[in-house]
Parts: sequence; C-alpha cells; structure tokens
Amino acid sequence: MKKFILVVAVAACGGSKATPATPTNGAGSGSATDASPAAYHQKVLADMTTFRERICKCADKACGKKVMDDFNAWGAEMAKNPAADSAPPDELQPKLTEASDGFYECQHKVMQDQ
Repeated sequence: MKKFILVVAVAACGGSKATPATPTNGAGSGSATDASPAAYHQKVLADMTTFRERICKCADKACGKKVMDDFNAWGAEMAKNPAADSAPPDELQPKLTEASDGFYECQHKVMQDQ
C-alpha cells in the first residue's frame, strides 16, 4: 500500500482555494500503530474518497494545488503506518481503484484546463 500512496503522492502539481475538508487522523491514521490492516485500508478508502470529492470540485489550478498539497502530506503520514505494507482486503480493492482513478481524472482535468 505504501507504493499506492507514494504513486498517488508523486502525481502532485498545481495551487489554493480548496474546501477545507481535509481527512482527519483518527483510528487507522498514518501514525497509529494499533490499527489493524483492515481498519487502515478502510481509512485510506474514506480519505481517498474525500480527496476525490475535493479535487473534483476545484475550478482552478490554485484549488487543485491546495488539494494536492494536503494529499501529499496525508500520504506521507499514512505511509508511516506499519499496515501500509499490507495488501488491502480483496473487497476494498475495486473501491480503492475507483477512488484513486476518479481522483486522478479530476486532478488531470483541473491542472490541465487552465
């Protein structure tokens, strides 16, 4: 999963008018060591969905950059969790793929269409 987060984090580009709906660091967050791998991956899915929603609402590069800055900080924190090296449960994989694909589609659109 670290590879997933790092690949996502490397895609950063762009600016700053995002909705402040930054995912919170609760149980299963990056630095929590007591979260199970399943809880960790549930947290990743919830946060990726929030990031997808945020970036898809962006109308300019400044907004996209703010979301990407928040996303990169989140990815760095999540990568610290020991569960980041575990594979997500099979039932979450399609949802994680959908969330990340949607995120990247919107990121590409907002960062290219200016």
